[in-house]
Parts: sequence; structure tokens; C-alpha cells
Amino acid sequence: MRWLFNNEPVTSPHFRIGSRPDGTHTLHIPEVFDEDAGRFSVLAENDAGKATCSALLVVVDESQILPRDESPPETPLKKAAPLGFGPPPVVPAKPMPVQRAPPSPSFRQEIRVPEKPIYQPVDVTIELPVPPEFVEPLRDIAAQEGTRVTFEGCVRGRPEPTIRWFREGRPLTAGADFEISYRDGRVRLSIPEVFQEDAGRYLCSAENKAGRSQSSAELVVKGLYQHHQSLLHFGVSAIKRKKCLFKEAD
Repeated sequence: MRWLFNNEPVTSPHFRIGSRPDGTHTLHIPEVFDEDAGRFSVLAENDAGKATCSALLVVVDESQILPRDESPPETPLKKAAPLGFGPPPVVPAKPMPVQRAPPSPSFRQEIRVPEKPIYQPVDVTIELPVPPEFVEPLRDIAAQEGTRVTFEGCVRGRPEPTIRWFREGRPLTAGADFEISYRDGRVRLSIPEVFQEDAGRYLCSAENKAGRSQSSAELVVKGLYQHHQSLLHFGVSAIKRKKCLFKEAD
């Protein structure tokens, strides 16, 4: 609580500042003088804010205020001019109406400072960022030329990481050649039809403000000639095994 006189702090010992247990704050002036006239303000401030209330003190000279006695003033006697013989008669003068000054307004005012508000506890939850982590990494793939292949993995992190794909260090973008998706933590890169030039190492990068994580896998593409050679080798191996069985039976 602070008291101000004409926007200046009250420092004069002539003013008595006090407070009561019920929250009432007072400023008492035992005897006012002309220099005490002005605006008094009280400022209440705490962590929640501040409030101000002010009042104006007007000092009036006592000589300018008529007495409040309700009895009419004494009627003065007025001498009349003599008529004929004998002593002159005494004629009472008419009483003059007395204009009374209105009672001076009272500028005393009690200032009540509102009680400190009661704050209710508030639950505050702060989520800390979590760096990305591949809980299911990419796996190597060996595919036949002309088939469809899909790299797939699972990543988690908070906030949701940004996903980027690379092949041999070069960034990949979604289009007709590469189908890229990321939903519910699962990353996916599909190639509708692979060729020999699609072979290589594919890398998936997940990044957020807490960090970055990567997972990579190798794509091996087998040509038609290699496929036929594999079938031929498989067939020859199967014939040799049958011949061995026949010999053992003999």
C-alpha cells in the first residue's frame, strides 16, 4: 500500500497512516492547513495487478463560513424623525433575511482494498521433445526386374519427425517412379517397377528438433538372364539329385 499527495509519495509526519485488521487503510490529518489542500491517492499493488483510488481535499477559511445558530439575529432599532411635541417614537426596523452558506461537503472517504484473490491450482503438463528412433528398421530386398518392391519401417519421436528418402546419397521425391508415404509412424517407399538402374542403397532420415535418426537397406535387382540362369541351375541340381537316388536304389 502506498499513499500519494498530488502524485508524490506522502513523507510528511503531519499525516498519520494506519490500517485495520479488516483490510481498511486510513490517512488521518489532525489539523489541516492551506498547504494540505490537494489530491490524495492510495495505490494497492500485488503480483496480480494494482488498483488506485483518489479524493480531493479542499481547505476553507473558517471566517468565510457563517455560524450555524438557528436563532435569528437581534433586530436593530431605528430612530424615526420627530413629529410634533414629545420624544420621538421608536420604530423597529424590518429584519433582514440572512443567507446561510450551505454546509461544506465532507471529503472524508474510506478506501477499501479488495482482498487478495484465491487462486485455484492448475495442472500443467509439459511435453519434452523426444528424438526420432527407428523401432523397425528397413530391410534389404532382392527383387526380379520389372516387379514392384516396397521398403517399409516404423519410426517414433515427439514432435512428429520430418521424413526424407535418399538413394545413394541423392534425395528422392514422390512421383510416378517413387511412391512415398508416412502415416501413424510407418514410413514406406514403393517402386512400382524396378530396373537395374534402381539398384543401390536406400536411406530413410527422420528428424525433429530433438535430433535425427536414419535407417538404410540395399536393393538388389536381378535381370531376366540371371533369373533364367537360376532356374536352369535349379533344374540341373534337381536332376543330379534324382540320379544319385537311382544309383543308391540299384
